[in-house]
Formats: sequence, structure tokens, C-alpha cells
Amino acid sequence: MLALWRELPNRWDDFRIEPERWIESDGVVLMLGRLIARGVGSGVPVRDTWDQVWRVEGELPNRCENHTNRTRAWRAAGLEPEGS
Repeated sequence: MLALWRELPNRWDDFRIEPERWIESDGVVLMLGRLIARGVGSGVPVRDTWDQVWRVEGELPNRCENHTNRTRAWRAAGLEPEGS
């Protein structure tokens, strides 16, 4: 995982994850957000869904899952997607 994060500057300009909403539920935190980046060299912009499901034990996070499919992120958090 550390190697992946170290490589980001070589592959992406302006890489960022922008949280839009946080939802807490029984040992899980669901972050709904966006990934925004631009390819190094190509300059191709990327804007996509980037959601995270954080598992929490006590007060500390112990696992994070990344999702680009919002429905899957909701379900991975043990929640029903809004509007379903």
C-alpha cells in the first residue's frame, strides 16, 4: 500500500480525494466522495466516484475499503443505499 501511495506523484498531477459526506453506523464509517486527478504527461482529467468504508474498533480505524461503485460502498458498509 505504501508503494502505491509513493507512486502517485509519478502517475498523477493534482491527485486528491474530496469527501462529500460522512455516515457513521455501528463500527463503520462510510465516506462518500470524489477522486479528482490529472494524468502526468497526458494532462487527461479524471473525476470519478471514490467512496471509502472504514471499519472501526474502539475509537481507532483498522481497515479501509475503497470503492468506485457507490451502491457497492453502501452495501459493504452494511447499509442500504439511499433511495432504494
